[in-house]
Amino acid sequence: METLHPEHYNPEVKSPSRDVPQPEPVKASEDDKEKLRPKENDDPTEKKELNKKDGKPDVAERPEHPKLEAPNRIDHARPNGTELQDPESAAHSKLRPNEAVLNENAEKPATQETALPKENEFSPYAKEKLDHFPKDAPQEIRPAYERACAAEPKITQDMKDITAAAPGSHLEGLDYRLKDGDSFARKANTVSENKGIPLEDAANNMHDLNRYTQVSDGDHLVDNANNSLAALKEKGYNIDDVNSTWGDPGAYKGINCKLTSPEGQPCELQFHTPESLATKEPMHKLYEEQRKQPEGSPEWNAYEDRMRDMSSSLTPPKNIENLRTKYD
Repeated sequence: METLHPEHYNPEVKSPSRDVPQPEPVKASEDDKEKLRPKENDDPTEKKELNKKDGKPDVAERPEHPKLEAPNRIDHARPNGTELQDPESAAHSKLRPNEAVLNENAEKPATQETALPKENEFSPYAKEKLDHFPKDAPQEIRPAYERACAAEPKITQDMKDITAAAPGSHLEGLDYRLKDGDSFARKANTVSENKGIPLEDAANNMHDLNRYTQVSDGDHLVDNANNSLAALKEKGYNIDDVNSTWGDPGAYKGINCKLTSPEGQPCELQFHTPESLATKEPMHKLYEEQRKQPEGSPEWNAYEDRMRDMSSSLTPPKNIENLRTKYD
């Protein structure tokens, strides 16, 4: 080891050191001095004076900065009192489903559409009707018949509900609430030819595929009809047409209504007194025979006279003029 001589000691530092040449101080050039001189346009009020103690700008002149947290600091309380998650758990929570959203979805009730029967789910009655659909019928009309069969249970229940609330009334002919397939096929063909529309359109717009008859005595028929149609309107049915033939010169007497269910199925509801219903079936048979004759021919007029005789003894329902026909 090299021995240090006394002349190598620095008496002020009191520690051994070598004589190391010190660098000469750097003098500012004239150009540097020029850059440091205040400019004429400088505003002295904007200059920040350093605090003599800490060498920082005075507190009143220091700009406001957001509070900076220490690198590893976790603030466990937000201003509103809610706790912050640990960074690691917060990262994992981004990968988990939002529990509030899951709970909200779980509590949502099923929509009305999910509660409706599917087109391939029929009541035993409708299934039997569909099974007897004629095999030689045009295939383009079968979908309309299937929709009528699928809609039958709900429409039937709605008709039972409104009739239960109508004093002294009942539903008649529920065994015929769906039109027979062969009768439907014949009528669709007739409507298509008479109106000059496609066979499928004729089938889709037929109201008496689903048909119902409510019977009330003459004193209550008008009130029951008004209240029943209003109740169906509340259920979401569209009241397309209300037609009374009690004041018409024709032989047939009754109230015929064309409806559309909330699901879009056309249907028909008739209102009859017991007496007018008793003449309906025999009169319909005469009508079917009359249609085969040229209108105005002696044969046609003979059928017309017989039907008029049957309806001439019928008593019009009480307050028939108060029947409501508009439900917009």
